Amino acid sequence: MKQFLSYLFLATLCLLTACSDSGYQTAGNDGGISGTGDGSSKSTISGGVYKGPMMKGAVIRFFPVSEGVLGSRAVLSEVLSDQGDFSIDLDSGLYAVQVVGRYYDETSAAFSRDPLRMKGFVQVSNSKKAFINVFTHLAYDYIAAQLQEGVAFSVANGKAKSKVLALIQPITGAREVESAFGATGLTLADNPNGDDIAYLAYLSALITQTAKDHPKLTVQGLLSTLSEDVRAEAEIDPDTLEALLSSHANIDERAVNQNLGQIFNTNEVADIVSTVIDIDEFNPALAAPTYALVNSSTAYRFYFDGSYDDNGGVAGRAMITGGQYEIQISQSEFFSTLELTDTGITNSFEFFTTSFTGPGKRYVRVRKVKDNGQVGQWSGVLEFVI
Repeated sequence: MKQFLSYLFLATLCLLTACSDSGYQTAGNDGGISGTGDGSSKSTISGGVYKGPMMKGAVIRFFPVSEGVLGSRAVLSEVLSDQGDFSIDLDSGLYAVQVVGRYYDETSAAFSRDPLRMKGFVQVSNSKKAFINVFTHLAYDYIAAQLQEGVAFSVANGKAKSKVLALIQPITGAREVESAFGATGLTLADNPNGDDIAYLAYLSALITQTAKDHPKLTVQGLLSTLSEDVRAEAEIDPDTLEALLSSHANIDERAVNQNLGQIFNTNEVADIVSTVIDIDEFNPALAAPTYALVNSSTAYRFYFDGSYDDNGGVAGRAMITGGQYEIQISQSEFFSTLELTDTGITNSFEFFTTSFTGPGKRYVRVRKVKDNGQVGQWSGVLEFVI
C-alpha cells in the first residue's frame, strides 16, 4: 500500500510538472539547456522555496527566458532539505522558476498531504540568494504577460510588486515591502528586514488558514485566484475577500512563530505577532443595521452600532478612529447587483423613498473602510420590505 501511494504521489508530481499554467510551453530537462550561454558565465545561486518551506525533494525547474519567451528545456534541481533550501549553478540570465512539492504548514507544524506548485522569476547575474515565495507566485503571471509584450523584466517586476500590494491592501491596509519579492525569505538570515519577512509569513499563514476554514477552498486555488487577479489588474472577488477577512481572526500568530522556529531551528524567524496585532486592531463584523421611516415617511434611515466590533466574538473592542462606513442596499440577498450605496463617517445613512426602484424586499449591510484602504467584514444583513 505504501509503495502504491508513493507511486501515486510521484505520478501526480510528474503530471503537475509537465504542464505550465502560465501559457508557456514547458518540457523536462532531457537534453541540457540551450540559448543560455556557453557555460563561461555560470553563477551559483542559492536560496529557498517558501510556502512554509518546501519539503526535501521538491522538484525545481529553471526555464531560461529570452525575449519574453520561456525556453522549452529546463535545468532541473530539487529542494535540499525540509527547510526549503536549494543551490544550483546557472548561466547568467533571466529564469522562470517552477517548483512542485509538499510544503510545511506553518499553522499546524505538519507537512501538506498534497503537492503544491510555486512560481517566480530569478535574474542570475552573480552569486546571490533568491527566493520563491507567495509574493513571487502572485506576481508571476503578471510579469510573464508583461515580458511577452516586450516589457523589460526590471520594469515588469516593479509593476508587479505594486499590483500585488494593491490587491491585498483591503486585507492588511497599505503596506510597503522594501525588499524585492525574490529577495524576501522567512528568517533574518535570509533577509534582515524583519517587517518584510513578517508580512510574507503572515500572508502565507492567512492563505493556509483560509483554506482550512473554508472546505471549498484550497491553498493552490487561492494562490491561483489571487495571481489571476493581479494579472488581470482586478480586485479580489467579494467571496474570496470575505473568506480571507474572516480567517484572519483564526490565525494563532504565536503558534506560527513557534512552528517556523521549529522547522528552521532558529529563533531568528519571521515574527508575525506585531503584524497580526496591527491588522487585528480593525477587523469589524458589525451587527446588522436597523432602520426606521423618518421625515414623515419620506425617507428611510439606517442605523448601526459603530462603537464596537465583535471581531469573531470578542466583544468590547473599541473600533479605531478614522476612515468611513460603507453601506450597500440590494434586491439580491447575495448583493450581486446594488440598488443604492453610499459612504460616510457617521453611524447612520438616510435615503429618500423615491431613491428605491419600487416595492419589494431589500437587503442592507455595512462595513468600515480605513483611510489606508483596509476594509472590515460585512455586517450581518438587514432584510426589510418597502
